[in-house]
Amino acid sequence: MNTVRTKEELKAVKDRGDAEFIVEGDLVTKLRAARPIISFGAGALAIITAAIVTAPFTFGASLAAAAAMTGVEIAVIVAAVAVGLGLLLAIWLGYEEIEFDAGPPPRMTLRKKQT
Repeated sequence: MNTVRTKEELKAVKDRGDAEFIVEGDLVTKLRAARPIISFGAGALAIITAAIVTAPFTFGASLAAAAAMTGVEIAVIVAAVAVGLGLLLAIWLGYEEIEFDAGPPPRMTLRKKQT
């Protein structure tokens, strides 16, 4: 079973379509923190996406505005930025967490959802 520790390794595992893999380290914290984002509607996701795109030009003020408009905590938005919104949605919509260990280092096992 593959173990991933970086965003690039996570993307590679997703692109390969691995049935099961382990995520370890700081990436676990970011993935779990951003997980609530998958339950948001299209409108909230559009606002968050726009905020992420404009954040470099607004010195992060757009993230605060998006948090206020959607009711999402800034920590969730920051975690989504760190992982990447598209990758985050692909992982949480395509995989389920089957095991978690707070560590150290934090570690979780993800398995592809059965359709």
